[in-house]
Amino acid sequence: MEIHTNQLTLKERYQIEALNGQNHSTRAIALQLNRSNKTISRELNPCNPYCAESAHQQTLQRRHGAHKYAKLDFTMKMQIDHQLKNASP
Repeated sequence: MEIHTNQLTLKERYQIEALNGQNHSTRAIALQLNRSNKTISRELNPCNPYCAESAHQQTLQRRHGAHKYAKLDFTMKMQIDHQLKNASP
């Protein structure tokens, strides 16, 4: 059984909401969704009662506001080189 490593989808969050509402354990939910029980536990912990729509919106906001990795472009490299040359004794 392969476990997913990507983000939970809105559909999966609705399934978590329904199964949680039926008092299924985190392990039972994880088995049904083919996810780690720790993933389900982290998803359910901050929300009581759990709402799939709001959980998904919070995740999208966190991902949108997350720092993006920026590759070193030529301009940045030139600025760093210039600052290092001027700062070195």
